[in-house]
Amino acid sequence: MFKLTYQSFIMFSVLIGYVFVRLRLSLAKGPFKSLLMVIYLFLITSLLIYPTYSITGYYGTLEFKNYKGLYGLKFLQKLYPDDYAAVLWLNQNLSGQPVVLEAVGDSYTDYERISMATGLPTIEGWLVHEWLWRGSFDEPGKRASEVQQIYESPNLQATKDFLSKYKVEYVLVGKMEKNKYPNLNEEKFLQMGKLIFSQGETKIYQVLP
Repeated sequence: MFKLTYQSFIMFSVLIGYVFVRLRLSLAKGPFKSLLMVIYLFLITSLLIYPTYSITGYYGTLEFKNYKGLYGLKFLQKLYPDDYAAVLWLNQNLSGQPVVLEAVGDSYTDYERISMATGLPTIEGWLVHEWLWRGSFDEPGKRASEVQQIYESPNLQATKDFLSKYKVEYVLVGKMEKNKYPNLNEEKFLQMGKLIFSQGETKIYQVLP
């Protein structure tokens, strides 16, 4: 439904000129036609000035003037430089599609930034999006809870079982994981594997068999 509105708006924009001409030619001259044309022109003019407000309203005048380019990971490099370095390391050093665990977050946030930037699978994407796509909260809700237990549970065996269940090979611990899971138990990952990347607040642990 969300995507359909884009196409329908484009179709409406194309057809509005045709509708205007058809109305102008089909209606008889008179005050009603004149009033309708004035209203119609007002509506068209209102639509034409929309970009002036929408672009500056979304980007901000100053930010839009300081446009940085087309690099999609620029925001990550600027806001989370340690995570950005981890993304570069993963892209350069891993092959195949190993599962990399990261925190589960809400839609339209910076969570799931590792899977987004590397293309590597993780246990759970944006929670509400996963819920909407699958028509039920059962599986997304269960996975979100299990990811939380992996990061926070003091039970080493339960953590191993969850990691094995989803075939997780790498666990990322960064600023967003620490914010999401305040009781994060990082020491246990050293008992189950080894630290293979560390920069600033971001670390990657490899889970060993």
